[in-house]
Amino acid sequence: MYMLVQAGGLTGFRRPSFGIIARSILLPVDLLLRTYMVMHLAISVLLHVMVPQLA
Repeated sequence: MYMLVQAGGLTGFRRPSFGIIARSILLPVDLLLRTYMVMHLAISVLLHVMVPQLA
């Protein structure tokens, strides 16, 4: 992604709209990844707590 931005800057493709588009694509992906990580952690903790009680 960084290389793409660098290439864009070299070719004079430094329009603000490109940054806005890139941010609007990256932000939901970032939020999804964070949500997935949090959910994964929560499920792991819940399993560690619940499994010994069930056994």
